[in-house]
Amino acid sequence: MQARAVTLATIGRFQVERAVGSGTFATVWLARDPDLEAWVAIKLLAENWSMNQDARRRFMEEARAMRLLDDDRIVRVYEVGRLDDGRPYMVMEFADRGTLEDRMRLRAQLDQPFTVAEAVSASMEIAECLVAVHDHRIVHRDIKPSNVLFRSSTPERKEAMRREGRPVRDERTLLGDFGIARRLEGVLGPTMVLGSPQYMAPEQGDPDLASTVDGRSDVYSGAVVLYELLAGRGAGGGSSCLLYTSPRPRGRAPPRRGS
Repeated sequence: MQARAVTLATIGRFQVERAVGSGTFATVWLARDPDLEAWVAIKLLAENWSMNQDARRRFMEEARAMRLLDDDRIVRVYEVGRLDDGRPYMVMEFADRGTLEDRMRLRAQLDQPFTVAEAVSASMEIAECLVAVHDHRIVHRDIKPSNVLFRSSTPERKEAMRREGRPVRDERTLLGDFGIARRLEGVLGPTMVLGSPQYMAPEQGDPDLASTVDGRSDVYSGAVVLYELLAGRGAGGGSSCLLYTSPRPRGRAPPRRGS
């Protein structure tokens, strides 16, 4: 179920331009900060979840987690606020160059597959993003092309790259949407089986193991994205949903090779 579309003129002091994404729990809006004269993205809890206190709590925990990460490879959260009806929102940096999903769709339309070098480069960028997440003992749990974003590099950032002896790039890769992320110590998001089945590791889809998922599941999801880039098609079907059945047989795991 998608968040019901609404039309807004302003969110707080921000002037809303248009909706740029909508999911089950929230809608993301492109907006203008009139004070700084800059574009921002604003994630707003969906109306149908506005009275759900648990959903509000998780929304704010997502914002705190993204703020805690404070890394160039993670979408930055600038501030949070609430509408008059109590719904929380978070103001984030705007990824002006779209998502990996956008680029994959365009390549498919143009019949221009990603080269091996391009696919590996994108995969390495995703891996670098995961390092930042896992270093803070957080598991993202929803690595997929639509959550890999791109933002133009500022002149200041390019100069910093030169000073540090790093390759100068016109854009940087970001990881966004921590709505179902989980802290390894304590719970950030729900421990039920949630995610995007096409990209989920088997243990993430097992109700008996969902609460024990760690960073290795994110690595698996990143590998599925790499497969998709190389093959030009998905490794399986499915969309974001709650799974009620395990994707693998129950019982004892087979012995490891060499044991």
